[in-house]
Amino acid sequence: MNKFNALVVAAIVSITAATPAMAQFGGLGGFGGGAKAGSADSGTLDNDIKNFTEKSSQVNKYAAQALLAITAAYASDEERANAVAKLEKLNATTDPKEQNAIVTEINKSEGAKVAQLAESKDLGDKTKSLDKEKQKQVGAAVTNYLIAGARAVDLSKSGQALLQGASGNPMALPKLASVKDALPLLGDAASNAGKVLPKFVNVLRGAKIELPKVTADSKPQDISSI
Repeated sequence: MNKFNALVVAAIVSITAATPAMAQFGGLGGFGGGAKAGSADSGTLDNDIKNFTEKSSQVNKYAAQALLAITAAYASDEERANAVAKLEKLNATTDPKEQNAIVTEINKSEGAKVAQLAESKDLGDKTKSLDKEKQKQVGAAVTNYLIAGARAVDLSKSGQALLQGASGNPMALPKLASVKDALPLLGDAASNAGKVLPKFVNVLRGAKIELPKVTADSKPQDISSI
């Protein structure tokens, strides 16, 4: 695993440890940065919330798509059809609350399957036996998860800063509902990534599938269809 990927995993582990507290929106104080604490009192609050919500929605969608792409690659025909149906539903929705509900379900169901795959002793053999298209699919999904994980770290900082900045302004709190809704999903993405990344990166390289070096600013690959 290259240095950047190792740093992403370390950051993800840190966020994962904070996830229970994150649900109460008080566990990321050590991740300062992002939006400034005083922004809740400025005229930029609405823009900050809008930008955060749009970016976190995209990150959570990338992570959910990646989970589905991974499970579908190793699945039976019936299970693959189920994953495709979930992906189509995720891609079709334009309602933020509906997307959050879909992502929550995917994080739970597909996250468990991916975690089980990551722990299986024959994952390397299974990966080598996949056809080239499915190997490419898994590689793209893991790459996207690396990007989503890096972005989730940054967004968690920003979201927590927005909440902290509004703590002294009760009138601002109702505007932050979307931030509160997004933070646990970012935590889910981080938690699942912490289980998936190290094992799958090593397995893919063992199968001679090299992953590109990525940063939070890297462009995710298109896995909107599988």
